[in-house]
Amino acid sequence: MYYANPSVVIGNHVILNTRCVVEHDNIIEDYVHISPGSTLTGNVTVEEGCHIGAGATLIPSVHIGSWSVVGAGSTVIRNVENDVTVVGTPSRVLYNVSGGR
Repeated sequence: MYYANPSVVIGNHVILNTRCVVEHDNIIEDYVHISPGSTLTGNVTVEEGCHIGAGATLIPSVHIGSWSVVGAGSTVIRNVENDVTVVGTPSRVLYNVSGGR
């Protein structure tokens, strides 16, 4: 079971895994995977093709760029660019598709 609150927009082919929480006013675009136990607080945007790892937390109003990965257990407190992998608390860029590590 997952929890999605009011005014949430969920795109096509989205996976919302067990115990994930999608709070109010979020936008989740197509082909996004939200892993078990993740929390997307209010007004979060997750662009196309992203993967949010198990137990990750995204604070209010952050924007996750397309085809990015948020590592398991990470805490995202800043916007994330397209095509990057972020990990840690607070999260930091581990890998950038266009520029490597």
